[in-house]
Amino acid sequence: QNFEKIEREDPLGKELLYLPSAKGLELLSMGNKGFVADIIFLWSIQYFSIFEPNTQFLYLDQVYDLITELDPRYRDAYHIGALIMLIEAEGDPTKRKESVLRLLDKGIEKVPDDFYMPLEAAWRCYYDFKDFKKAAEYAKIAAERPNADAWAKRMYGYLALQTEEFSVEDAIQYWQDVLTTAETDFQIQTARSALYDLLSRKDKKLLQKYLDKFVQLKGKCPKTWEELIAARITVDNAMLSSVPKDPYNNVYLIDTENCKVVAYKKIKEE
Repeated sequence: QNFEKIEREDPLGKELLYLPSAKGLELLSMGNKGFVADIIFLWSIQYFSIFEPNTQFLYLDQVYDLITELDPRYRDAYHIGALIMLIEAEGDPTKRKESVLRLLDKGIEKVPDDFYMPLEAAWRCYYDFKDFKKAAEYAKIAAERPNADAWAKRMYGYLALQTEEFSVEDAIQYWQDVLTTAETDFQIQTARSALYDLLSRKDKKLLQKYLDKFVQLKGKCPKTWEELIAARITVDNAMLSSVPKDPYNNVYLIDTENCKVVAYKKIKEE
């Protein structure tokens, strides 16, 4: 007689899932906590890939908290755990954010020499959670960590300006300091690029006032800076005395169709 296979709704019996505490596993590991953390980490990747989205995350916080208790400097556990939490399609967005940041916060605390952990938290807040103020806070931590790369510093400079933690002047000073301490060609070019954007922004804001004043008085946009200079236009009791150039000695152009100042970003080597 043939017996039909009995289908189980929960083949792994998640209701029976039990993991000892970190202290219990530490005793059982006989001094090999990192090895036990590796085993649970590899198991967790498989475990959380087989359930339906609405049930598979029941133990997520506990599992990755356990792994990082056994090995507090387990960078992959923080990154992969946060990623799995992030892709929970049917979870509550607020709880998802709390879970992701709680795990990354633990990594930021336990791995104080790693700038990438707070940088990832900054990126998650900026891109996934749209919490720009929190993103700036994490980016600041990343930028101030030892060996922070140019991307971390650039992200902090950008977010601090966007969230108005920095004024334009603050941001200029920040990037001048970065440029002074830069050690690689990439860091130097990143700082120069950021400074160009900030300094040209200040220039364009002032120059646009001259263009607007010219249009107001003449009813048209000047075709050249020489035409504007010849008109002796004043802004804040000052006249434009020469063709304006950007911080790298490139001439600012005039978009005569829209009457806007244009800066072409051509950064020259010193």
